[in-house]
Order: sequence, then structure tokens, then C-alpha cells
Amino acid sequence: MSGENPILAPKNSKLLLNQDGFLILISSNGSQLWSPDHPHDANVATLLDSGNFIICQFNCNATSPPIWQSFLNLTDTIVPGQNLSNGQQLWSRLTDSNFSQGRFTLFIESTDGSLALYPVNPFLSTKDKYPAIWAIFGTPNCTQLAFNSNGSLYCPPNPQLTVIPFVSLSPHDYYLHATLDPDGLFRIYAYPKRTNAVEWQVIGINIADGCNMWSSNSHGVGVCGVNGLCNTSSRNQTRLECKCPPNFSYLDPDNIYLGCKSDLEAQQYLSDAPEATEFEFTDLWNTDWKNEDYEWFKYMDEVQCKENCLKDYSCAVAQYDAYGCYKKSLPLRFGISGTDVDKKTFIKVRKSNPKNIGRKLFLVGSAILLGIACILLIVVVLLVAHLRHTYKKSPMDMSRPNLKEFTYKELVCATKNFEEELGRGSFGVVYKGLLPSDPPTAIAVKKLQLLNDGEREFQSEVHSIGQIRHNNLVKLIGFCDEGSNRMLIYEYMSKGSLSNFIRVGDERLDWDQTVNDIWTDKMNEVLEQLKEQLVNDMGNAGDKATIQIMQKFVEVAVACLQVDPSVRPTMRDVAYLLACAIPVPAPTSTNTISTPGTSNSMATPGQRMTLYIDQSSQRDINTH
Repeated sequence: MSGENPILAPKNSKLLLNQDGFLILISSNGSQLWSPDHPHDANVATLLDSGNFIICQFNCNATSPPIWQSFLNLTDTIVPGQNLSNGQQLWSRLTDSNFSQGRFTLFIESTDGSLALYPVNPFLSTKDKYPAIWAIFGTPNCTQLAFNSNGSLYCPPNPQLTVIPFVSLSPHDYYLHATLDPDGLFRIYAYPKRTNAVEWQVIGINIADGCNMWSSNSHGVGVCGVNGLCNTSSRNQTRLECKCPPNFSYLDPDNIYLGCKSDLEAQQYLSDAPEATEFEFTDLWNTDWKNEDYEWFKYMDEVQCKENCLKDYSCAVAQYDAYGCYKKSLPLRFGISGTDVDKKTFIKVRKSNPKNIGRKLFLVGSAILLGIACILLIVVVLLVAHLRHTYKKSPMDMSRPNLKEFTYKELVCATKNFEEELGRGSFGVVYKGLLPSDPPTAIAVKKLQLLNDGEREFQSEVHSIGQIRHNNLVKLIGFCDEGSNRMLIYEYMSKGSLSNFIRVGDERLDWDQTVNDIWTDKMNEVLEQLKEQLVNDMGNAGDKATIQIMQKFVEVAVACLQVDPSVRPTMRDVAYLLACAIPVPAPTSTNTISTPGTSNSMATPGQRMTLYIDQSSQRDINTH
């Protein structure tokens, strides 16, 4: 295996010495890729410290020389102790990642002993070489190029006859190798052994100005291929930098040394004089394609140079400097660019490139579609937000359209920042306020504590209370649901709450006295009215369903009159009780109240209150 006929091994390939004594390279699928040609069976294969891989018939020693060694099969690199002998060649890679044979070869001329670098067309099977672009002439006795451990490339036996300037280094401190790189330059690399270096450093190079190594050669296409430009400022880097001029692109982005192609159609340059106005120029400073002028005008200024190129269908590039005007046609070769290039270049392009027009139309169309998509997205987002907001409010707004939703700021103004407190309960504090109307409307604002169930619980409360309509209940005017602020707004009762009437000073009346007062003063009158109303509604036949409803009302009323406020049902529970959604809890008081002059009695705990009306209109109510 050598640089002239490289074997490209796929991933997971193996190199092994088989039982027959042959070294073979096997691919991942088991097929044989390569085997060295040696006359005898081998028993030993050894990798030496120098990097030389050798195969021996018996033990590898002075009396048993290797029958095959890697040092004699060169590719693109040599290491200290390895020689480039007459008849051997170094071949560059195609690219840094492609190990196929590249565009350059380096060998010792058998005729005069000179070390010469030749460009090669890698696409020609004949491997025809262009004339040498670099050579170091030695002596007729120089038959090989040696590479010692100090980094010197020289012609034995004289180590002083070096072919490449280099920095001498100690072999104890550095690893060394010399490589013919894909850009055609022969470089010596060093890597320190005892430091955390990240890359190999160049300590020697055969050509200081690689971009201009074709300066006196009329064969080939240059370092950067057809139409390409070699950046002269990259001469001291590990690779020469190649780029394309405006309106050109790489022939192969993975191999920038092949050159560039025009992004314009070939026919766009073939325009006669009447169509010259269809073209314009892209200006480039410090750019040149050497030896590519097909016409030169000494006494033209810059404007005349451009006009002449516009009228010439063969002219693709015009150049101007202190010596006149130069016209060039495609393809261009030996391109260079850099601050040391004192020429101004004009590249001719069509004003309305069909490809550009199509590209622009595509971009404009894409931009329009993208804009429409963005607008539709915004509309959808706003619509979803509106629907979510509407859905969020629907449990309250739809069930009680007459409930007004107040803002927190409105209630702060109405209550003068919650200044006058009317009372406190287990669910919050009540404040007095005035709504700005004519005349002002007094309101009671109940500022609720944060409920455990959050927004859903609050909406459920408002929904339940909003369903209740009764002349003897305080009217719910509206609500506030803004952030963490949740409040209920009621009509203001100027005479205070019921609790003010069942207290004597600061002392609460006991259960017997409270119930007796309410029962004795009002109950007979209320019951007479209820019985009369029921008889009128049902007639003599009676109505068990209505009686059950009235019984439910009485049971709920008793539950609401319990002494301990914590066991009284909430307004929401009252709504559920009246709707028979939950059972009525039994009263917790153990007192029994008798009404004077009647046989009626309050039910004791565990009993239920039953309301009877006889069919003969005896108008008698008993409680059991």
C-alpha cells in the first residue's frame, strides 16, 4: 500500500496476521481489502518505537531482517528515521478528511538528484504531471532525502545540506513529522511531549509564499483551482485559504482546492453591444488572476475600461491598475487576493439574473406567507385568550346577568380604601361603601379570605348566592374577581344585621331566650299565614308535595338558627339544602321550646319536624 495506490478502509476494518503468516486488512463485512506482497510466511509483526511497522519470518533482529516494513511504503508523511529514496514518491491527500490521492507529488529526480514538487491532475488516469512548481537542486550523489530526530530534512551524508529551513528541536521534548499537505506545501510539524498542547505547530515549510508558487508557470490551475482566490495573508497558517469571488460558489464545498463556478448562466456573458446595458460590475480590490489577460489597453482610464468590457461578449472580468486596462475571460486561473495585490478588479454580472429573480420571488413569497402565518397565529392566540376569558366568567355572568363585576380600584374608591368596617365573620370582613350614582347608593362589601379551592370555589359561591331571590334576604349586587382580590357586594342594611337584635348589650342571649322570643312573638302569626296559604293553594284535597317543601323550609330555618355559627350552613349550602342536593343536618341544641297556648314543640336532636294539614281544614299544625 502506497500513496500512489491508496487503500481506503471503511469504518470497523481490521488489520491482522493470520495463521498462514500473511498480514491482511479486512473490512467490517469480512472481505479482504489489502495484503502486502512478501516472499515468505511471517510469524512475527512488530510496531517499533520509531513508528515503523515490520513483519519478520522469525524473530525480528539484526540476523533476521524484516520481510516487509511500512517505512518503505510511503503515503503523504514521513517521520524521523524514515527516508525518501530515489524511486519513491510522497502523494498529498485530496483533502484533510479524504485520503485519496491528491493534486501534488514530491520525489527525487533520478537525473540530477533534485527534490521536486509536481502538480498532478487527480482526475486523469494517466497521472500526467505538469511541470515542477518547486525544486531543490542537489548533487548527482544525492539519492535519498533523510529526516533525522532534530527535524532536519537533508541529503546524506551531509546533514548540513538541508532542503527546508526549520527550527532545530530536541527529540526528547518533541514529536516530529513532515507531510505533503493537500494545498501542495511540504511542512515540518512538531508537538511538545510534556505540555497540554492542542495542535501540531509548523516549524518548517518548503515555500514561504504558497499562493504565488505558480507565478512563472503556465500549466495547471493554481492552488485554489479554477476561478478561485488564494488569500496571501494565510501563507503562515497550517493551510492556504481559498475563497470564491462574488457571484461564484465552490465546485465542491468539501474540497475548496478544486475551485469555483459562476452562479450565472453561461449565456449571460454572451451579449452583443446593444444589450450591454443589461450588465453591471461588482468591484473587488486587491485581487488578481495572473497571466489570464487576453487583451491589454495601456491608455484607458477606469470608466473606459468598464465600458469596453461591457461591450465585449467574451469579457467576464476587467482589471485596472497604473499600467492600464486588462480583460479576462472564464475560466480564470492562478487567482490571488490580499493587501499586497495592487489591482482593482471588476466582475461583470447581469442586472436581472433569472436565478436571482427566482430566488427573490421565492424569498418575497416566503416572507408574505410567513407574515400571513404570523398574523393568523396572533389572531388565533387572541381568540383563544378571549374564549378562555369568556369561559372563565361564564358561570357567573350567564347565570346572573344582572350581577355587575366591579374592579378592585372601583371598590377601593367606594369604600375609601376599606375605611369603615361593618363587621367580621368566618369568611371575611364587611365594609361600608358608596357607589357614585345620583343619589349615591350605599353598599356593603364583603372582602373574602382566599379560598382553598381558589377561583373555582369563588365562582361556585357567587353562582349559588346569585340563584337566591327573596324579599327577606340581602340582595347581591355584584362581585369582584381580580387577581387574589375576591369580594361580594350586597345592598346596605342601614339597621344592621340580625345579630344586633339578638344581643343585650355585649352579651349574647342564651338559646332558650332567643328561640322563645322569636317563636312567641312571631311564630303563631307566621304559622297561621302559612296554613291559610297552603290550604288556599291545595284546596281541600291537600298537596303532599307542597307540604314536603314547606317542611324542608322549616328544617332549613332551624338549621340556620343554631347558636354555634360554625355549624350553621353557608349560603351555598342553604341553596343546596333547598334544592335537596344535600340532607338537612339535625340541630345540635338540646333545649325544647314550648309555645304558650298550643301543643306545638321544637324537635329535639335526632327528631325531624313534620308539618301536617288535615283535609277538613282544621288548620292544626303539629311538630314531631
